[in-house]
Formats: sequence, structure tokens, C-alpha cells
Amino acid sequence: MRSRTRGGNNAKNLVQPTNVTQLMVTASKPHESAYDLELMLANPNVKNDVNKQTSKGLTALHYAVVRIVVRMTENVTTKGKNRNSGKGLVNIVYNNNSVALDNQVEKIQALIAAGADKTLKDAAGNTQVDLANKISDEHIKSTVLAALGGTNSQLSNVYNM
Repeated sequence: MRSRTRGGNNAKNLVQPTNVTQLMVTASKPHESAYDLELMLANPNVKNDVNKQTSKGLTALHYAVVRIVVRMTENVTTKGKNRNSGKGLVNIVYNNNSVALDNQVEKIQALIAAGADKTLKDAAGNTQVDLANKISDEHIKSTVLAALGGTNSQLSNVYNM
């Protein structure tokens, strides 16, 4: 199966992963509720996909965590200008939209309860904990890390960060 690309000069960097499941899509969509995800996970065929990886190594749990990071990026971008001065995901400020955050945290918890493996790495070598540690806001980082199963320091010790 061929990967899809978007046009432009940097098309090789925008290769879309293949083997994306509906579970991954629901985990990443901010308008999809955690309840929708839990209903999906009640189906044994869907639950079997909880640790399935895309061609880039992403799981539904990666997508749920990445959505928080991406949402943060969207919140600091205004009129096409990124306020974080291109410093990447590490220095992002979140607007504390607690409803959106709570929904994503509930999705993370539902995926873990369904057996999501927190040690799976994506193609870049990142676990979900690695991605969560890129969140600059300490409150949000600790909330996401707690949802992943422990505090920041506990997870740092487990994963030798």
C-alpha cells in the first residue's frame, strides 16, 4: 500500500502513515468523546486493535497523547504566526481548556484500561511518556503523565529519562 503525501516542496516529510485504524482516529479527534472511544472498545474486534501500530509505529495511545500536544500547538498559533518562535513542542503554552484536556485524559485512561501498551515506541523511538514529557506546562504534563500511570518522577525512573 502506498503512503499518501500532500503537495509542496516538503512532501517527503508529510508522508501519512498507513494502517490507521478507526480507534486511532477516534483517539485523536477532539470532537470525539471518551464515551465514543469506550463504546468502540466494547467491541472485541476493535479492542484487539488497541496495540496495533501504523507504518510510523503510532498506536491509538500515541494518537491520544499527541492530540494534546497538537491542540496546544493550535492554541498558540494565531493568524499563521506561531508564538513559540519555532522552538518546537517543548516550549508550548496551553490555554488550559480543561474540557478538551479532560476528554483526552479520559481517552488515555480508557485505552490503558483496554490493555494499551505504554512501552511501544513509534518510528522516532518515542513512547507515549516521551511525548507527554514534551509538554511544557507542568500542570498539564503531570495530568497526562498521571493518566499514563504515574507521576512525572515515577515515570522518569521507570523509563530512565
